[in-house]
Amino acid sequence: FLSCNITYSGPSLSRDILFALFLMLLSIRISMHLLVMYQYAVKEWLSMLLPLALDREVCIITNMGAIDPPGAQKEILDLASSLGLEITVAVAYESSISGPENSVLWNESMGVAEGRSTYLGAAPIVHCLENYKPHVVITSRVADAALFLAPMVYELGWNWNDFEKLAQGTLASHLLECGCQLTGGYFMHPGDAYRDFSFEQLRDLSLPYAEVSYKGEVCVGKAKGSGGLLSYSTCAEQLLYEVGDPANYITPDLVVDFSDVQFHQISQDKVHCKGAKPSDLRRPEKLLQLFPTPNGWKGWGEISYGGQECLRRAQAAEYLVSS
Repeated sequence: FLSCNITYSGPSLSRDILFALFLMLLSIRISMHLLVMYQYAVKEWLSMLLPLALDREVCIITNMGAIDPPGAQKEILDLASSLGLEITVAVAYESSISGPENSVLWNESMGVAEGRSTYLGAAPIVHCLENYKPHVVITSRVADAALFLAPMVYELGWNWNDFEKLAQGTLASHLLECGCQLTGGYFMHPGDAYRDFSFEQLRDLSLPYAEVSYKGEVCVGKAKGSGGLLSYSTCAEQLLYEVGDPANYITPDLVVDFSDVQFHQISQDKVHCKGAKPSDLRRPEKLLQLFPTPNGWKGWGEISYGGQECLRRAQAAEYLVSS
């Protein structure tokens, strides 16, 4: 299965390539009456990955459908045809559609045509896997962790009331969802004896993967001999990434308690992860929805460095970008 970090989990790859700013840009494209409302790199990515995935019998799961998954589905099917490949592409998105060309752009009643998108969970992806046995699953906006949790639920035969297993699966998914952040991408700190490594080692980062058992036992790892770092510290850093309350980490599928999570280094390239459990809330009361409004504002972002060895940290970033 496939999401933004290319990660192996059973016979699947997951790639999460959507983020809020990209969805905002798509809403601008709607206002300009531009018709490509899925991730426009889908053809470029899949032309490389699809032949490899089919050869290895790996299913690709990706949220590159953005606010027009059926449009992305057609793009992928056309690509497969041009490559001489016969594939099944399943689509998971937030509502059933009836309109011109069956495109979500015409679902005015749901607000999708205005760029509105709801963070969905793993359940619709699992539904696609169970019912269509697809080579590719393309989704609309889903929670990042859902792209990884879905193949675990499908491959390991978990039920939606297996809360302990789902909590551990969500832990693995949360650790994987930002790719190389787990393997040292944001951890390097020149001048800090515990967080320093060479620029060359930073460039040779490995994307992480997870080994997950039916019982919910989790190990995360990186390719042997690769650069970067996978350790207790990088796992702890990623565990707290975008987490408001560690005792109540909210996803569309489950609310998880991370407060007792422990990491144990097994080898230089592998860490054992345990201790995630369902919170007292168990299920979220509502889902998050993005709804852009045309009020004249635009986004602006920059990365600044301050403090000890700030110049060297900025140079490390420049090195990565230029290489």
